[in-house]
Amino acid sequence: MTTWRTLLALFLILVLLGGWVRAAQAQDATPDVESQQGEVYGEVDGEPLLLDVYRPPARDTPRPAVVLFPGWGASRISLIAQALELARAGYVAFAVDYRWDWPEFIDDAQLAVRWVRANADGYGVDPERICAYGWSAGGQ
Repeated sequence: MTTWRTLLALFLILVLLGGWVRAAQAQDATPDVESQQGEVYGEVDGEPLLLDVYRPPARDTPRPAVVLFPGWGASRISLIAQALELARAGYVAFAVDYRWDWPEFIDDAQLAVRWVRANADGYGVDPERICAYGWSAGGQ
């Protein structure tokens, strides 16, 4: 019984300490977020492909970026809360709309990531630190 309690106490200490360490390692967390809606990252048959940008204040060193993809049938607007939280945590977030046809949605996702890399300097992004986030179809 003592071993069980000791293990439980150690587990709780590690969990609490782990949360504190993660908070201390945040990317210059800030409540200030700038946003730009409706940036064109591509065009298909005369129709623009759009994304929204959420970023913390500029700094001298580039920041990591997250490209967010909504689920099937949703739009980039459904990702505002997640994008704002990421920007407050110090990341530059790009919420992307894409076409819902196969395989076009894959082409659109690749195009969006390439656009972020090509425009990294203008948004204060480190082009070597870009990741993707999505749920449902946007996560596949």
